[in-house]
Amino acid sequence: MTNPTATEAIHPMPNDRTIRRGIRLGLPAVGILAVMAAAAMIHHWLVESRAPRRLVQWGLEAFEAGELDPVVVAADGLRGLPEFEPHVHLLEGMVALRTGRLIEAIQEFGYAKDHPELAGQAYALSGEALYRLRQFRDAERILNQALAIDPQQLHARRYLAMLYCDLGAMTLAEQHLLAVAEAVPTDPRPHRLLGLIHKDYELYQRAVEDYRQSLARNAHQPDAEAIRLELAECLVKLRHFDEALLEIQQCGRSGRRVSIEAECRYGQGDRAEASRLVDEALRLAPRDLDALLLKGSLQLDAGDTSGAIRTLEEARRYHPTAYRVRYKLTQAYQRAGRSEDAQREAQATKEYRDLITRFADLHQEAIARPDDLEVRYQLGVTAQRLGRPDLAEAWFTVVLAMDPQHAAARQALASLKPQP
Repeated sequence: MTNPTATEAIHPMPNDRTIRRGIRLGLPAVGILAVMAAAAMIHHWLVESRAPRRLVQWGLEAFEAGELDPVVVAADGLRGLPEFEPHVHLLEGMVALRTGRLIEAIQEFGYAKDHPELAGQAYALSGEALYRLRQFRDAERILNQALAIDPQQLHARRYLAMLYCDLGAMTLAEQHLLAVAEAVPTDPRPHRLLGLIHKDYELYQRAVEDYRQSLARNAHQPDAEAIRLELAECLVKLRHFDEALLEIQQCGRSGRRVSIEAECRYGQGDRAEASRLVDEALRLAPRDLDALLLKGSLQLDAGDTSGAIRTLEEARRYHPTAYRVRYKLTQAYQRAGRSEDAQREAQATKEYRDLITRFADLHQEAIARPDDLEVRYQLGVTAQRLGRPDLAEAWFTVVLAMDPQHAAARQALASLKPQP
């Protein structure tokens, strides 16, 4: 057996641990060998240059860029340097976090949290892991601790914003999003999320401003087309049809885009073009709610009451809890002289409208009372009654994240799951 050199003794070369980690990351054999070769060069460079801090920075920058191989190499390169043991744990935790090993990540960050240079980031990343585990109370506490250590810790602010969005505490979410936007003027994501929040609350002018700010920061971001479509929908609500048409010109031809274009033409009084476009939209997306509603409206305008009823009954079949469908269908039944059907739909319209109003009021209560479990439980119950199991599941999950012992939420969540 050959005695190790002094370099190998101080900086152990990549071994089976590197190989196992590469396999766990899903790297091909060539990739694992490349990581090992890179780590070997890093070890030599460290010995020659005595610059481990540059290696730490390289690993951290790679993590921010979404690259894991350099993080693995950096951790291996620093291993065996006692002064940098906390940095190794931080880097190892980053790899675990991005590969879904959340408990392991939290454990690794725990070894780094007492280092003065790493504490803020270790707490912030632990908070992200806890958020992903849906442990909202612990995540909120740890993320706020990260900000107490380092008020400039933007990762913590981003995850607090997402956490507060999930909790329905929109005022707090907005505060953190605006802080991130101010700190990073090139980041388009905070204003995109603010746009979604304001759109959901029907604050369309504010949503328009947010979406435009996001696109101004990066017109070619990955979600640019989705943002333009959301922006156009808000502009339609504000009856700014020319502006909406300009936005969708930069989007690919889809059912959603053509449906928005049809609504603009209808709003501008061009019913013939709106009718042509809405038929195209329904060929592309046969169940699109807005397109079905617009087609029903066009048929009513043209005096085709029977056709409108068929279209709107089809929309009701696909979207049984959509208030606008039932309201329009009530009008169609009334025109056809089907008074009993109209009365039934009018009653259903009122019931759904009341539920929607209650849901909106509960949202406002949730914003005003971020710690109120009962409000969030009632949001889940109301969403279930509205025929929105996706929203119901989200709110019941939030309740259990805040209080794992909430029996009613657990039972309600179980009732949403398909039975074997």
